[in-house]
Amino acid sequence: MKTLKRQFVIIDNNWLRLKLTESILNEANGKTNKKQILLENDEIKISFRSTDIANLFLKIITHTQENYFYTIIDVLHDMENWEFKYIRSVNPTYDSHLKDRFTDLDLLEKHIMLYEHTENVIDEAIELTKDLEFGIKSIVIFLALIHDFGKADKVSNVVAFKQGERHDVLSAKYMRLKLKQNMETDSIEKDHIIALYNILSNHHSKEGREINYIANIFYQADINARKKEVKKAKEKEGL
Repeated sequence: MKTLKRQFVIIDNNWLRLKLTESILNEANGKTNKKQILLENDEIKISFRSTDIANLFLKIITHTQENYFYTIIDVLHDMENWEFKYIRSVNPTYDSHLKDRFTDLDLLEKHIMLYEHTENVIDEAIELTKDLEFGIKSIVIFLALIHDFGKADKVSNVVAFKQGERHDVLSAKYMRLKLKQNMETDSIEKDHIIALYNILSNHHSKEGREINYIANIFYQADINARKKEVKKAKEKEGL
């Protein structure tokens, strides 16, 4: 077995410094490659299999507060294990709310996978919140990461659901579970979890967005991402 390693030092924000090591293990028969991305310092050791997931992690923690740190790691491991890159980001069952805004749902369903859409919404959230207070920015970006987990079939393995339940509600239930599991390490208060649940579970509701401006910012990031995705999908089709 041969191991190839590349090392980098990541200093992307004022509260965390991590060394990144990328290892590729080549099996003796030359047919199997196993990649490991290790981010570590004296106290923390985080491992991912995907360079994309590791880079997404670094992007997110650059723009969020410490109190989501271990929940973000947990969520990204699920994203990796549930293979978001192969899950369609548009499902006619879940996305009827998009019909009023977009006539090209079939193109989105064909060309845009859930991982790409999630990262696109995160990028739009970063842009929309660049001049806002850091705590608000953290919430919007955290919600952007987790907002469509309800579209993954495997979410039903970890949260209770009712037949026909909306994907935003399933996503909110998943988020609540992950935050509760990491309450001690992330120092999350119960009231904060309830507030985030209410925002995420109602962000497709006009009334919900009118009540909470964070939901409105987050919803706009989602719509902005979809507009760019429609353009990209049309280019792929030669339209």
